[in-house]
Amino acid sequence: MTTPLANLLAYSVQFAVLAAAAAVITQCVRLRAPLPTLRFWQAILALSILLPIAQIAVTPATPSSTLQLFSVVTSSATSAVSDSFDVARWTLYLLISGAAMRVLWLAIGLLRLRAITRRAEPAPALEPMLGELSTAIGGTSTIAFSDDLQTPATVGVRRPLIIVPRRLLDLPEAVQRAVIAHELIHVRRRDWMHTVAEECWCALLWFHPAAA
Repeated sequence: MTTPLANLLAYSVQFAVLAAAAAVITQCVRLRAPLPTLRFWQAILALSILLPIAQIAVTPATPSSTLQLFSVVTSSATSAVSDSFDVARWTLYLLISGAAMRVLWLAIGLLRLRAITRRAEPAPALEPMLGELSTAIGGTSTIAFSDDLQTPATVGVRRPLIIVPRRLLDLPEAVQRAVIAHELIHVRRRDWMHTVAEECWCALLWFHPAAA
């Protein structure tokens, strides 16, 4: 097996074990509060990203037992395959192609979202409420109406924008305040940056159930 594919398979197994252990931990400690749960899984994601870096730093001169195991298993499984068809190489091509398609799909989504933000119209009726809640919650943002979205959304990091459907004005003031407050919490926590980073990582690991 080619070294890149062997490394990827070894990492996939480690990632699966890490995700399974994290799921067991959340059940054992009964982790239910939204913010601690979010931070916990973000830490798990960061740890999964750092795994390959840590392995490179401590890679021994000889192949690891995990890589040796994958090499033996793959060699046995593909011994009957014709030499004209390199299973490992085409598997690697498939994984790369899938990741490229997912990244392209994500890029298309971001471009569509950019077009929506450009078409969004100012929402002066909600500005006083936004200013009041910004002072209480923290986070600075602008707000706009869009007929392209059915649910509120917050985009951007340096100049965050809260986009809400126009029908929000038809709802009671308490609901309006709750919606805007919820989006301001996303602004304060910079959730947009985290969301994009997570989507990019999941696009690269599109084949792994734990990344879904």
